Amino acid sequence: IKNRAYYYLAKIYYQRGYIDESADFLSNVSGPVQESVFGELKLLTGQVYMAQGKYDAVISSLDKWKAPKNYKNYADYNLGIAYTKRGNVDKGIEHLKKVGKLKAKTETMRTLRDRANLASGLTLIQNDRPADAIKYLEKVRLEGLYSNLALLGIGWANTNVKKHNAALAPLQELRNRSAYHSEVQEGVLALAHAYNEMGLLGRAVQAYEQAADIYQEEAKELAYSANQIEQGVLVDALLDRTKGGPQMGWFWTLRDLPELPEVKYFTELLAEHEFHEALKNFRDLLFLKKNLAHWDENISIYLTMLDTRKARYHKYLPLVQQRLNGLDLSKLQAQQDSISFVLNEIENDNAFMQLATAEEKRKLAEISQLEQRLELVKLQEPENNKIAQMSEKIALMRGIMHWQIYSAYTERSWNHKQEVSEIEKHLSITPEKSVSIKKAITESVEKFDEFEARILALHKEIKRLIPIANRVFEEQSRYLEHVAVKELNHREKILTGYEKHARYQLASAYDAAASSTIPGADENNPEDTQLEKSKKWWKLW
Repeated sequence: IKNRAYYYLAKIYYQRGYIDESADFLSNVSGPVQESVFGELKLLTGQVYMAQGKYDAVISSLDKWKAPKNYKNYADYNLGIAYTKRGNVDKGIEHLKKVGKLKAKTETMRTLRDRANLASGLTLIQNDRPADAIKYLEKVRLEGLYSNLALLGIGWANTNVKKHNAALAPLQELRNRSAYHSEVQEGVLALAHAYNEMGLLGRAVQAYEQAADIYQEEAKELAYSANQIEQGVLVDALLDRTKGGPQMGWFWTLRDLPELPEVKYFTELLAEHEFHEALKNFRDLLFLKKNLAHWDENISIYLTMLDTRKARYHKYLPLVQQRLNGLDLSKLQAQQDSISFVLNEIENDNAFMQLATAEEKRKLAEISQLEQRLELVKLQEPENNKIAQMSEKIALMRGIMHWQIYSAYTERSWNHKQEVSEIEKHLSITPEKSVSIKKAITESVEKFDEFEARILALHKEIKRLIPIANRVFEEQSRYLEHVAVKELNHREKILTGYEKHARYQLASAYDAAASSTIPGADENNPEDTQLEKSKKWWKLW
């Protein structure tokens, strides 16, 4: 149980981004681990090492592990990433290739397969092997989560090996997708560049103009979105999503996005760790705020319950005291002793008739009445032969009754002794119980007062915490908006750089057209440097 607890604590802290704390919890796991947890624990350990940059530790932890079938694909993926990060690209690709070839039957496995092929392709591009990267990137599904990044990667890989014609198809497909995706935004510029390199000046001009217009429009959208978020629409939309009742927890995720055109970048914001953590803290504070409000509204119910209990107590207290005052233990003990004496006498004299039931005694009394009546008839009709027969039948009936009572005597005697023993036990504890009841009567009023004081103190504390919770919630709301706006402004700055680059290339294309030359990219153009710095697509995996 302790190992399981350490595992879940490590998982929680890892998901919250507290890597070192997660590693500390994992270090406390010792001894045998449940089979149901061992595989997840092994993978989590590898992920923590990966996040710490301890790639040798990842390899050492997972390379020799004979992972069960349901964990093997994840182990191979993590090993592949670790080897490539360590610099052993071929070994890393070898592990990633295993995952990239799997016959996936679930969406989770298909997504993992796409990630493996994407990681292989982008790693090869990063290591100046774009020709080898293409075959892996082409295996990524066109409708999958990583399709945009894969298409952009194919376009750049072909561009890098001067196969500009082959770069057109993936980049054109990318251009037709939603323009607010960062891969699409970079792809339209890459498409214009490919046209330019192929000498298709007219198409290049058109593509650069289209790219510049897209960047300008998206930058306006970003600025508008940032402005709307600063005015509170994001927080309002999130609050609207919680009307069904907030839930607190570190594993909480927002599954339904706010239906706001101003926050169409919301999915990419969620991918940012800082924003996601701010969102979780916002959610937890909202839960706390509503929880405090709920208790503030309903704590009076406990006072009502306490008043009801006090009224019931005072209603039955006189009856309890009356019975306690009327309790004569010496008299009860004397009665119990008398019963015990009688039972012993019956047992000693074998007087089984003394234990006859009321029904049996009634029947014996009826038999005695029949015998008396028969004696009268006998005196009146001494010559009646039927009298003798009746007398024999009555005697038989008496004998049967005596036999029944005698047969039940042993069981009845034992039962009576058990009942007497039970009475003795209760009588022995009665003095102690009486003292306890009297003590409870004395203390009950004090306990009622203590409960009332405690409820009132808690209510006072709730009243004190409510404005603090409201203030912290408002601060977290503003911080959430700040993080979102900061990210949107960063995206706007990147798009502004893209737009400047596109317009510079557009001007170069017009100049080239005027001088009947084919323009190329200006290697010394400072905008190219800014563009290169903004190319973070190969790092997203």
